[in-house]
This record gives sequence, C-alpha cells and structure tokens, in this order.
Amino acid sequence: MNHYRSKIFYGWWIVIGGALFSFVATIASFHAVSEFGEAIDDSLLAAAPSYSTPSSLSYALRLLSRLVDDLVIGIVAAPFIGMFLDRHGPRPLMLLGIAAATIGFLLITQVQNDWQKHAAMMVVTIGFSVTTGIVFFGTLGKWFVRRRVLVFAILAASPTAAGLLTLYSQTDLIEFFGWQTIAVASGISLCVVGIPVALIMRRKPEDFGSLPDGDASNPKLQYFLKQASAVRFRTVVRERAFWQINVAIGLSLALVSNQWIDPQSVGFFDTTIRELLLSGYAVVFVAVVGVLIVGLIGLRSKPIDLVLAMLAVIALSYAGITFVHLIDDLPFEYRLFALFSVGSGVAGTSLLLLQFAVLAEYFGTRRLGAVIGAAFGINAAMNLVFRIMSGFAIDVFSINTSAYNLITLTFGLVVFAVAAALILNLGSQSRVAARMRLARQRQ
Repeated sequence: MNHYRSKIFYGWWIVIGGALFSFVATIASFHAVSEFGEAIDDSLLAAAPSYSTPSSLSYALRLLSRLVDDLVIGIVAAPFIGMFLDRHGPRPLMLLGIAAATIGFLLITQVQNDWQKHAAMMVVTIGFSVTTGIVFFGTLGKWFVRRRVLVFAILAASPTAAGLLTLYSQTDLIEFFGWQTIAVASGISLCVVGIPVALIMRRKPEDFGSLPDGDASNPKLQYFLKQASAVRFRTVVRERAFWQINVAIGLSLALVSNQWIDPQSVGFFDTTIRELLLSGYAVVFVAVVGVLIVGLIGLRSKPIDLVLAMLAVIALSYAGITFVHLIDDLPFEYRLFALFSVGSGVAGTSLLLLQFAVLAEYFGTRRLGAVIGAAFGINAAMNLVFRIMSGFAIDVFSINTSAYNLITLTFGLVVFAVAAALILNLGSQSRVAARMRLARQRQ
C-alpha cells in the first residue's frame, strides 16, 4: 500500500483526468462518429458512381448496429463491465477500451463498403462503452462521499461542455479535413489523453493510503466505511429500493431523452436560423452551468432531496410546453419553451448523476461498479422500450407530430408523479440497510 500523502487529495486528480477524457471522448465519438456515415457514403459514391447498397441490406446493417449499441452494450454488457471494474479496477478497462476505440477509428479509414462502415463504428462504440460512464462514476463514487454529487456533476458537465464547442461544427470539420483525417485525429487524441488518465486511475482511496474526501481517520468514518463495504451485489438487486430508484429515474430519463420539441411544431414559424443557433448554444451553456450548480447544492443537500427537486423542475417544464400546445398565441409562450428546453436539459442530466449518487448512498461502495452498471442497463432498456413504443405509435396509428408531443407530454406528467411517489416511498437509508442485513442473514 502506498502511504504517500500530498497537499491535494489524489481523488481530485482522477476527477480532472476523468473530466478531460470525457470531454475528448465526447467530441471524438458522439460529435464525429455520428457524422461519419454520410461522409463515407458520399466518398464511396464519388469514387464509384455505380456504388449502391441494397435498401434491405442497409436497413439490416443499421438495425444490427443499433442492436449492438442498445441491447448488447447498453443492456447486457453494462452490468458485467461494472463487475469487472469492482474486481480488477478501472485501469485495465480504460486501456482495453482506448485500444478498441483507436482500432475502430483506424478501421474507419479503410472502409470500402457499407458493412465495413457499420462494423468499424461498432468497434468504436464498444471501445467507448468501457472507458467513460461506468468506469468514472463507479470509481469516483468510492473516492468521495460528502462531495460525491459535486464530483459526479463535474463528470456529467464535461461531455455537455464538449457539445457546446462542437454543437454545429462537426460536419464542417469533416468536410474541411476529410473523414479519414478526422478518424485518425480522433484515435490519436484518445491515446494522447486517455492513456495518461488510465495510468493515474486508482480503484479506491484505501489502496492509496487515504480515505474518501481526503478525510482524517476517525471511528465514525471507519464504521461507515465498514458498513458501506458489507453489501453484496446479489443482496442489492433483491432489495425493493434498488428497483424503485432505477425505475423512477430510468423511466423519467427515457421520456426526457426522447422528447424533443421542434420550435416550428409549437408555432414558432418566424424563428430564423441564426436565432436557432444562438438558442441551441444558450441551452447547452445553461445546461453546463445548471448541472454544476446542482453539484454545489449537493454539498449541503441529500441526493434524494435533489432527485425530487429535479423531478419537479421537469414536471413544470412539461406542464409549460403542454399549455403551449393546447392554447394558441400565449403571450409568454417563448418563455415556456425556454423553460422546457433548459429545464429538461439541466434536470435530465442531473437526474442521471443523482441516480448514481443515491445508489452509492443507499447500497455502499463495495459493489458500486456492478450497481451502477446495472443502473445503466435498466436505463438503456427503458430507453429502448420507449423508442420502440414511440415508433409503433407513429407508424401504426399515423399520429402527427403535434398530437404525438401532446400525448407524450401528458404521459410524462403522469410518469413524473409516479416517480416522485416511488422516491418518497423509499424509506430512510438506515431502514433499507437494516432490510438488506436481515435478508443477508436469511440467506
């Protein structure tokens, strides 16, 4: 065990490294890979005008890619990634993921047809799935207790800030430099930033001769750490509170992430392109600042109380945009639309980080990686189900955009009320811990 002590708590170096890597990874994966497909198709078509992919094959490849992303990685693999994190620590996962993503970017430069394109992008997606969310939240949740919400907010704000810088520029970069160049640059940037970050990662502060938050040792803290490390994963998943937390927050996140309102669909026909650009940047900027403010509030408030506050913010934003759909020419409809955009952005991102903070608070840190991985899987499953139901409703019942938005907004208000009821019915942390101890004794 290394007992070296520094003036700065070592956990903050992991926070800085995690935020920096998440920033770079977001630019490379979400904002670059999402634009590669069209650029590759245009390049292949220009090189061979007769190039074409049968529509059935193209649809099958897109479906397979989505299944790998949503079902295999998001739902099935996430809990196992968390289990691996608990057993072997974050460093092997990060190095493996960086290697896979870099290889995927190099494969993108050699794409010659549609199936190679989708295969390369799936390799990139698999690489990123084991290097960011579960790894950093599952690791830093063990390094911080009192500042856990703030640290999680910094991690969540970093990719959102990356979105602020590349919100409308990713296509221009690919058109100017070419998709091969951007792919190579993305792989190099991941290695340059990711490998040093992976090398500074540590599993938990006790292995580094420290305690969470850099606190000095005292009997109360030692008792808390002993209790927090006593819970097993199988006991957690059998606890009703685990499912209440994840169902309440996961279903709310599925609604928020799939609810996008086009300004023109609510009557803003006179909005110019410049105004849309400025509003987009403003919403993302406010989301970054708002998430950090939530993190600062978390220094004084319990995560469970912040979950209820975020549910209330989302409900208010949904109620406001519902009025815009129902009543024409409201004098303050622009403000209600702004409330919806900002409220759903800030509260949606905050709910995700608060979900992990609440799980760490209620179920300890011994198997935090597996617990957070399971939460990722539940969120992905609910998101997938919601998308399937939405597509079914639009295609089968031919619901127009305005009617669809009104239905989902109304349904969302009901869901948020149910989610708040589930959270309020959780009971105290000590009561949940007592139930888990009793369940473990009975095993």
